[in-house]
Amino acid sequence: MHPDEGMPAALREWKQPINFYGRVEDEEKRPVDGAKISFQWTDVSESGTSRADVLSDPNGLFSLTERQGKHLCLSIEKEGYYRSGAARVSCFEFANPDDGLFTPDPTAPVIFKLWKKRAEQPVQGRSIRLAIMQDGQPLHFDPVQGATSADGLLTFRFVTGAPDEFFHADMKLTISLSGGGIQKADGEFPFTAPSDGYQSSVEFNVGKDARSGFVEQYFFHLDQSGVFGRIQVHIPSFHKRGMSQLVFNWWMDGNGSRNLESDLEALGEP
Repeated sequence: MHPDEGMPAALREWKQPINFYGRVEDEEKRPVDGAKISFQWTDVSESGTSRADVLSDPNGLFSLTERQGKHLCLSIEKEGYYRSGAARVSCFEFANPDDGLFTPDPTAPVIFKLWKKRAEQPVQGRSIRLAIMQDGQPLHFDPVQGATSADGLLTFRFVTGAPDEFFHADMKLTISLSGGGIQKADGEFPFTAPSDGYQSSVEFNVGKDARSGFVEQYFFHLDQSGVFGRIQVHIPSFHKRGMSQLVFNWWMDGNGSRNLESDLEALGEP
């Protein structure tokens, strides 16, 4: 008899084979050698978790093999690089199909992105939590002063539908900029603001099925001062009636440069 055959099913879940294959790339899809990958997985050890660290090879490849457990998480770092969200933390399920069972494939490693730092002094970001009405009432914000203000150039209007029993609701956010322009910022490292293509306002809609909330990023340009910047808005999935909380992050270069390189992890919690 196999030693696990008489084991309760719930316990066998924590002794599934764990094998993982990954590759670390930079923003140009070049391999990153010597990145540190920190693994942690749940298992039947005395502490309930085990850990291991490995380094990526000259081809950016790394692996964790011949382990047993249930749920694996990893983080990746290397000095001189910014980390993508997936590199900061990613988790994979090896036991329960209802949680999205992960299937490892050594011929198709999971890709993780790092961005090589270039600026000697990255643009410093700021963060604030904004309470906003759900009926479209305008909320004016001054990005220079970092506070709400009746004459703030940025205006937010937030509208939600009727929340369900779990307080999830359809929602619409409109952001407008007086005396300048705004446009969508794509990619995980939007470090260079465009020179043109700005418009006075942007709008996006999110359905109530977005259970984990939503994040949008935009570039902006102030006509009078010539300043370029970037904003990031975190919209929650949970909405009580009347008012919602938005997390608003922003970065500005006061010298008129379109280079907005910044450490996204340096903001912390607002």
